[in-house]
Amino acid sequence: MKNTGSRMLFKSLYNTAITAIGLILKLVLLLFLAKNFEVEAVGLYGLISAAIAISVYIVGLDYYRFNTRHYIGSSKLKKTKLIHDQLWVHIFSYILFVGIAYVFFTYDILPEKFYVAFCFLLVAEHLSQELSRILINENKQLHANVITLVRMSGWIPIFIFCISSEYLQKNIEFLFYLWALGSILSVLLGVFFLRDKLAPPRKLKKMALRRIIIGIKIASIFYFSTLVLQFVMYADRFMISGVLGNVELGVYIFYLSLANVVQTFVLTGVIFIFYPRLISSVRRRRVGELRDVFFKMLFGALFMAIVLAGVFLAGIDYILDIVNKEEYWNAVDLYKYMLMAVIIQIVVMVLNNYLYAEHHDKTILTINVTGLVVLLCSNYLLLNEHGIIGATYSLIFTYSVQLILQVLVLAFNNKLILVHG
Repeated sequence: MKNTGSRMLFKSLYNTAITAIGLILKLVLLLFLAKNFEVEAVGLYGLISAAIAISVYIVGLDYYRFNTRHYIGSSKLKKTKLIHDQLWVHIFSYILFVGIAYVFFTYDILPEKFYVAFCFLLVAEHLSQELSRILINENKQLHANVITLVRMSGWIPIFIFCISSEYLQKNIEFLFYLWALGSILSVLLGVFFLRDKLAPPRKLKKMALRRIIIGIKIASIFYFSTLVLQFVMYADRFMISGVLGNVELGVYIFYLSLANVVQTFVLTGVIFIFYPRLISSVRRRRVGELRDVFFKMLFGALFMAIVLAGVFLAGIDYILDIVNKEEYWNAVDLYKYMLMAVIIQIVVMVLNNYLYAEHHDKTILTINVTGLVVLLCSNYLLLNEHGIIGATYSLIFTYSVQLILQVLVLAFNNKLILVHG
């Protein structure tokens, strides 16, 4: 028992360390870009990153949700078959989407010179994420974290070294190719870790087309809900780029990325820890336990978010001294509103997790669609008159509307756990 406890503690510390290293490297990259590149380049980095994040969800079809239900507890042969079928699904989605995506580059919604890097990065990013999920299903969390670190930030020191040593000119396009290379390396590592599951056995039959179609249909409601949520998170970047330009977007991305560090820490340090217990409490219908877990998740998330927001707000002047760019100094007031938006978003995430645990899938989709409509309309009204601070007001308003809708849904469905004794 003691050895088991020690192993669990080691795994927990290891996972936390890997996450912390990844976050620190991402923060270092942001500060390096802000200090050494033009503000417009930071805007392009944020724009392409947003396009990648949305595109990964599009090609993924949320098919992994369906596959996971069948994967856990299956025989080795069936697991290989499930992975084989999922690979076919994504090959078709890659081919289809890469062709469609070219339209956005042709019409200059995204710079055409980034198209090749975008395609490599999209495929490698998605494959790496899927391999991470399979490793988690195999109870290989440590391996999953390693390839996640390689994919997300393992390439960052190389980029910083090359630019700082002046081996290469300051070229933001190089960043995306290096990012793609890191993602490809993480895919190779994932394949190595799962080599016994990915090797196609002789008994493997052809693609199970009927089962794949059923899987896509079952995953569709999760898919559209998650996809809409991605647009809620990233649509403002494209609107700012189109209306105000990439210089303004660069300033917005700088402060938004700093604010999102708070969200990432809260997700990792609170929400991801309590979420499995929340699911378990709902399934066992233990109202007292559910209420306890919910309050711990909510207040733990709020406490950590407020404390971290205070720390970052107090330290923003030191960060700006490091970057030393007038464009960022001129918009420093933007940061406090960004942090306010992130704190509201965190509360929305906690309630969203509860709704998901209670299988309110259509409700979540409706709230996300409403949030997207509010975001688009409010940005349309505010961007021209108020600039990037108008986009921040839009975020606060959007997340507030979503929060109100969530509370109303819980109240009207008699599921407001705050009133349970």
